[in-house]
Amino acid sequence: MNWKLIGTLALSGVVMGVLSLFGLTRHGIEPTLWLLIALGSAFVISKRAPRLYFLHGLLVGVLIGVANGLVQVVGFDTYLAHNPEAAEALAKSPGGADARTLLLIASPLIGSAYGLVLGGIAFVFARSTRPKIPAR
Repeated sequence: MNWKLIGTLALSGVVMGVLSLFGLTRHGIEPTLWLLIALGSAFVISKRAPRLYFLHGLLVGVLIGVANGLVQVVGFDTYLAHNPEAAEALAKSPGGADARTLLLIASPLIGSAYGLVLGGIAFVFARSTRPKIPAR
């Protein structure tokens, strides 16, 4: 496992968290940014990870989700001020659950789903770009 690679790529979660704090991921740009991060991370994993491409991608995705959620929780008031749609959705949380707690719980779950996709893309990239070793 290349933990330095995983940690470095996971920093994109902090970047996305900061962008979302100030509402810069609104108006339809957020899915595009997440797609670009996934493709870029998967490409780097396929080139730099020694093996276990899927696992590298999964771990990067989980850590991205956690980092993004932590930034949003730390800057929660700023996040709500710049993201009225999110504030409205969080206000409708079931059973009056604390919105910060919901974010903390949802972040690793969403990151896991993102990591599954990222890991799959990294695996496909690695299989299609790595030289084939002939069978003996």
